[in-house]
Amino acid sequence: MVQSREWKDAHDVDLIASSGNSSHDFDHGRALKLVDGEHDIFGGGHVVCVPTYSHTPVAKSLKVRTEKG
Repeated sequence: MVQSREWKDAHDVDLIASSGNSSHDFDHGRALKLVDGEHDIFGGGHVVCVPTYSHTPVAKSLKVRTEKG
C-alpha cells in the first residue's frame, strides 16, 4: 500500500536524480495498492493509515483500535 502521490514522485525522473535514489530501490514487482489520504486498511476501522505530513509530503502513521481501545 502506497500513497498515490508518493508512488508518482518516486518515479519522477528529476526527483530521483536529485535524491540519489533509483526506482530499483523500491519497485520490486510486488502487488501494489495506491491510496489517497486516509485509508482503512482492512475495513472495519481497526487499522487506518492516516497522513501525518512532516519531513516528507507523504508521511503517514497508523491509527490502531483494539477491543480495549
